Parts: sequence; C-alpha cells; structure tokens
Amino acid sequence: MNQKNVLPRSLGIHVNLSLVTKISGLLAIIALVIIGYMVGINRRPANDIQVPQTQISPSPTQVLSSQQLLTLFQDEFSVSKTLITMHRDWQSQRIGRTIPLTGGYFSINAAEIVALKEHTVIPQAGGTSYEIRGSGLTILKDKIGAFFTRQGFVKNTQNSNRDEASYSLDETLAFEKRDVSCLVSVRTLDPVATFFCGTYDPAYEALRSEFIAVFNPSGDPEVVVEISAVEGNYATGGVGGRGGGSQWYAVKETGKWKVVFQGQINPPCSIMKQYQFPISLYKECDPTL
Repeated sequence: MNQKNVLPRSLGIHVNLSLVTKISGLLAIIALVIIGYMVGINRRPANDIQVPQTQISPSPTQVLSSQQLLTLFQDEFSVSKTLITMHRDWQSQRIGRTIPLTGGYFSINAAEIVALKEHTVIPQAGGTSYEIRGSGLTILKDKIGAFFTRQGFVKNTQNSNRDEASYSLDETLAFEKRDVSCLVSVRTLDPVATFFCGTYDPAYEALRSEFIAVFNPSGDPEVVVEISAVEGNYATGGVGGRGGGSQWYAVKETGKWKVVFQGQINPPCSIMKQYQFPISLYKECDPTL
C-alpha cells in the first residue's frame, strides 16, 4: 500500500516540474522577443522613424524662388493675393552698387491680419483705410521677422530704413538669403504691409541704363527711371523724383530710344497711331489729342 502511494506522489511531482519548466521557457522566450524588439527600435536609423509632417520645419538651406517664398508668406497670413511683377532697387554689398531686382509683389490690409484684430481701428464714416495702433506694428514686425528666420534669411540693415517724419510710421524691413532679396514695408495705415521678393536682373539693368541716358543723363540720384513693358521697338514706363512723376512712351529708331510722349494723362491717340504703338502697351488713349 505504501509503495502504491509513493508512485503516484512521485509521478505527480514529475508532471508539475515539467509544467513549470515549460512555462519558464515560454516566459524566457517572450522576454527575449521583447528585449530584441526594444534593441531594434533603439538601433533604428533616425530617418527610418516616422515623424508627423506638421512637426518638420523648412530647412534653412532649402533654396526657394521668390514666388515660392511669397506664396508661403500668403499662407502665413492666411490670404490669397495675385502676385504683381515689379522691380525694386537693392544696395548690393557683394556687387558693390545698387542693382535692380525683378520679382513679385502683393499687399495686405489691417483687417486681413488675424494677429492685429485687437489693434485694428475701423475707419470713420466715409473713410476706407483701416489703421493699426498700440503695439500692433510691433506684433506685425515680429511676425514678419519670425517668418524669415524660419526660412533661413538674415536681416539686411543696409536696405532697411524708417521714415521718422511719416505720419503712418513707414518702415522698410530688408532680408536676404543667397540670391533672393526681400523688402517688406510696414505702416500703421492700409495697406499695413507690402511684400516684395526678387533676384538680381542684369538684363533689366542693361535695358534701364538705356533709358537713364535719355531721362537722367546727369545721373541725378533723386531721379528714378522704370520700364513697365517692352514690345519689340516700343516701350513704356515711368520716371519720377523730387516730388513728381510721369508716364512715358518711347520708340526705338536707328538703335536709340526716342520719347514720343510723357505726361500724367492718357497718351494722345494721334501720336499712338502715328507711331503704330501696340495697344497692349497703352490700353487707352485720348481721342481729342
């Protein structure tokens, strides 16, 4: 009887030990799998880890065209504006002289900028221009500066300026990155911000020098000559300085530009017809002249 009792008891012990051994082995395998997974995670290359797109900032070394930059500008201010092609002058330390930039331009009014909501003054009856007051101008400049910093631009003090005598506190902020230069004008009256970004345009500089010889042969620094459009041997533009300005129309004859009309009114239809001026360059003319 005692022998019968011993056998089952010893057999039971053998079974329990086997079960414990199996469970211990299974737990060990699971632990190894977990450890291996964690080691693999730690050793995974950084570029293999998925990061939400919203957390990735634009690379400061990324080269954007002036148009792409202005589009990002509009996204920053939640506006949609048509870019106008224009020219601006830039004092280039690298080239050693004032050079013309060709690029895009757009403007924003105070009511369109969410960050200025608490600083926007509604125009009085009959008025159309909004105004920003208090610390609104500082908020606007800080927002602009932060945008350029994120894009890898640096401030250019040589082309930045402020008109202390201006009632609207006009100020120009200049930024640059490689070949792209930007001029942002801010003021307290609408438009409170105007944005321009462009690149050096040697072809335009050569063309403008031809008209400078016509309108400003003495090289008066106060006189500014601009070319709006050129079509074959026909051109139109503007000239200004010392408190005044006018539109001009010119024809190239024997290799030289000849001004056929200059003034602040529509050109005479008789002159436009005489020189067969392309209507695309003047749109309207005065039929009485």
